[in-house]
Parts: sequence; structure tokens; C-alpha cells
Amino acid sequence: MRQRRDKTSKPKSGRPAASQDPEDDPALIKLKHQHIPRDAQGDPVFLILPKGLRARYDEWMGNLEAFWKATEDPIAVSEAHTLTLIYRQVSPLWLDEAIYRLADQRRSKNHPKRVREAVIRSSRYMAVRDAKKRGLTWPEAYEAAERSCASNSATAGTWETMRRAYMDVKADLKAGRGGLYFLPHEQNPAAREAMKAGRSLVKEGRDATRLKEAERKASTRPKKEKAGTGTTRRTRT
Repeated sequence: MRQRRDKTSKPKSGRPAASQDPEDDPALIKLKHQHIPRDAQGDPVFLILPKGLRARYDEWMGNLEAFWKATEDPIAVSEAHTLTLIYRQVSPLWLDEAIYRLADQRRSKNHPKRVREAVIRSSRYMAVRDAKKRGLTWPEAYEAAERSCASNSATAGTWETMRRAYMDVKADLKAGRGGLYFLPHEQNPAAREAMKAGRSLVKEGRDATRLKEAERKASTRPKKEKAGTGTTRRTRT
């Protein structure tokens, strides 16, 4: 696959040219890819496929979407995600929702519990660390952390609790287990509904653009002459 460019080019005018593909309408691109990272010029950064490859990619992804909705077979989600990596495309909304749904089903009650416990240990660790940076002795740092964490019922604890949390987190970091203390963002239901609404607007806008393009082509197409009219050609006998 040959890479053409890594970002969309700015249109010369706010309105697409007559020969431009309706899918390249700047307004639709802006709405459809509103969550994509942008460069210094504000253009979304992703690989723009040539029309032939894009048609094949869209067909393949459409088949996988239909297969997922009909069967809920996770292999469709896996293959669709692989396609987005190969073609360097942004995941469509249906794929994002499918991944979220599978992850939510896979997540047990122990996962959020472990996250909460890790956040508490990390808070106590940082309280001790910051106190020690101020030049306090270790016993003084543990006491300062105890006072600092006392205002929060979740992190409150004794001098010994602060010391144990600091040692545990320090050991995890030294062993390369720092990922235990990364806090993933919980999915916001309102944000997901907003994304769905945006996707509906994109579809409506795309359909309207295609309709206008079809009407324009129909209006510029030369009319066929009716049978029996026009100039007739004589033949020699």
C-alpha cells in the first residue's frame, strides 16, 4: 500500500468542487473526525486512502459490522481492529462500541476494587515522598503523610499504614510494575451518546451531499432526443 499523505489538505474554498467525492466534503470530515488528533493547522491526522483502497476497506468493514451485529462473534471485532491498524484508519463508532461492550463484560468486580486500592496506596506513597523531599526524617515524613491523608476517609491511616504503603509502591516501581498505579478513565455514558448523535448527523449529512451530487449530475447530463425527431440520414439505393 502506497502512502499518499498523512493529513487532509485544506480545500481552496469552503465548498467542494463539482468533481469532488461527497465523502471529502470538509464539513462532513470535520464532524466525522472531530475526536481525531490534529496538527498545527487544525487538520485531522490520519492516512487518506486512494479511492480504490478506500472502497475496498469500507466494503470489508461494512461486512464485518454486519457480521458482528448478526452474530456478536468477537472475532469480527478483532479483525476489524486489525484492519484499522493495517490501513491506518480511525475506528468507526460501531467498533468502538463493540470493544467497550466486550471490555465491560470481561471486567469483573475485582478490577475496579484493585484500582481503588492502588489509588489509595499511591496517594499515601506520594504524601510520604513529598514530605521526605522537604528534608524531613523518615519518621517525620510518615507522620506528615498521616496528617496530610487524614482529611480523606479513603486515604486516612496510621503512621505504620503510611510506611507500609510507601514501601509497597516503591517496590512495585522498582520491579517495573508501575502500570498498577495508572488510573484509566471511566467511560462517560453522556459522551458516548453524544458520539452516537454525531454519527447520525454525519450519516444524514453524507446522504444529503450524495443527493445533491446526483441532482447536479442529472441537471448537467445532455438530454436524449426523442425517437422520430431530429435529422434523418438518407441512404442510397
